[in-house]
Amino acid sequence: MARTKLTARKSDAGYIPPRAPAAATWEYQPETQSFSDGLRARGPAHELRTLLEGLGYEKMPVYVGRCAPMQGHGYSWTVEVTVFKRTSDDGDYQVERVHEAVEPHDSFDAGIRDAALQALGVVCGQHQGELGRTEYEFYPQRDGGSLAHTFPATNRLADVRLVQQVRLTEILLRELLSTHDELDEMYERYDDAQSTIKDLQEQLALEDSDAEEDPVERPDPIRSPPRKKVRQEAATVVPSQDAPADEEDDD
Repeated sequence: MARTKLTARKSDAGYIPPRAPAAATWEYQPETQSFSDGLRARGPAHELRTLLEGLGYEKMPVYVGRCAPMQGHGYSWTVEVTVFKRTSDDGDYQVERVHEAVEPHDSFDAGIRDAALQALGVVCGQHQGELGRTEYEFYPQRDGGSLAHTFPATNRLADVRLVQQVRLTEILLRELLSTHDELDEMYERYDDAQSTIKDLQEQLALEDSDAEEDPVERPDPIRSPPRKKVRQEAATVVPSQDAPADEEDDD
């Protein structure tokens, strides 16, 4: 039925409809958490699992990843792996140590491999005596409080090819870690430069908003002005005329 002037309007009794929730910006997205056993990541995660099984560990490591949005775009993954003790205490497995990836990564699997590599070196260092004469004897080792990896001595080995292989692996690992450190420094400088650029842009925006002067039109130094515009400007300029002098009386 069409509304007319005599049709009563329905009262809303002061009801205010709810507003739609504002869209959250990229940087303020909530942080998420994920868990994994590391089987999908392969690489160091697979080697760590095989080593722990060989040492008699009953509960396998658990990886925890925290995902947070980075400034601008993309996500950053902070991953840590929990290694439990070999046997349970009344059915409850106690935590032996928690190993964290050295740097945040752009994917969960990359963070898992980094954390597993850190844990693998520490486990090899803890059980160095047990790993002698096994396939894990010459795995890189590291202390818990240091990120530097070391290799067992190869003086007693008679196999020249094995000695050279261990030395080559040590050289490659050191070069890889050195390159990793250089990339970290480059990313830090890049982030500092981006922050500086952002601050300068905000400062220029504030200065532009405070400025109230109209822009001054400047002539183009390359192109001459059109003839029509020149004629109009010449027509509007009135030549200055001197006031007529008083005429002298002949009388």
